[in-house]
Amino acid sequence: EERFSQITAFFDLSTIHPDNDKDDKKEEEKEKGDTPKNESTNQSLHQAIQNASLILGIHADGATEAIVDAALMYNKPFMVVPCCVFPSLFQTRMVKDEDGVTRHVRSHDQFCRYLVQKDDRLKMEVLP
Repeated sequence: EERFSQITAFFDLSTIHPDNDKDDKKEEEKEKGDTPKNESTNQSLHQAIQNASLILGIHADGATEAIVDAALMYNKPFMVVPCCVFPSLFQTRMVKDEDGVTRHVRSHDQFCRYLVQKDDRLKMEVLP
């Protein structure tokens, strides 16, 4: 039986999120010859994800989508328990509803379906 030897806490998964709007700032720093302040954190984060057996996000707030994206990017098994939707913060999230109409993600149910729609391999289960 394999045991987990390490648990890593991630505090800023937005550094690997594809919609990260910090990229422009990083590019400006590179052009100036500056080293991005969080470069070592990014390297540590990427290494931790690569070495992870499983990625968990339980009540991860704004990091939930980044956890899903990281797991998909690195082809890692994962489980998230989505909580807060933050529709004002993530205004570009769109989900296709059961009726085929695409809408902005505003509710918890829509957020869960939005996450599942990211990849055909994903499924949603409701725990008892």
